[in-house]
Amino acid sequence: MTDNTPLESDSCYGGRVLFRGQDHEGAIQVVDKSGLRALHFSSPATQSLIDPQAPHQLQLEYTAVMSLAMLMVQQPKRVLLIGLGGGALLQHIFHYFPDVQIDVIERRTAVVDVARKYFLLPDDARVRLYCAEALQQLDKLVSRYDVVFNDAYSSHGPDISIY
Repeated sequence: MTDNTPLESDSCYGGRVLFRGQDHEGAIQVVDKSGLRALHFSSPATQSLIDPQAPHQLQLEYTAVMSLAMLMVQQPKRVLLIGLGGGALLQHIFHYFPDVQIDVIERRTAVVDVARKYFLLPDDARVRLYCAEALQQLDKLVSRYDVVFNDAYSSHGPDISIY
């Protein structure tokens, strides 16, 4: 992954570009938008969004709706997130469900690196990050978790290729 990012304004993303990089799947950009931090993959569409002052508060409607699944399980203990992005859903679960073990499968190591550097991921034993292709692991893993979230994303939007 390359990091050739001077801090700059970019009207395509509606804010100040903090990071611009590339991996085998395409571009990765981190943008500061009026105090919120956004992640983009090769497109102006916002993949992930956090408030660095309150990273546990979900900023995108789709992640808020997804998080409702946690209320459907009485005392969840283990959660699997397929796709990390900026880690907004991870941070929400980490904050509001202190007894939950969170495992994350993200296929792009560059995304994990960017999330750690720019999106304030918690460094805690309750969070385990795996760089792998979810499809290859899914059959073995699903039964181990109380809740499984598919938040895999590509530059075109939700990535349904894991099915």
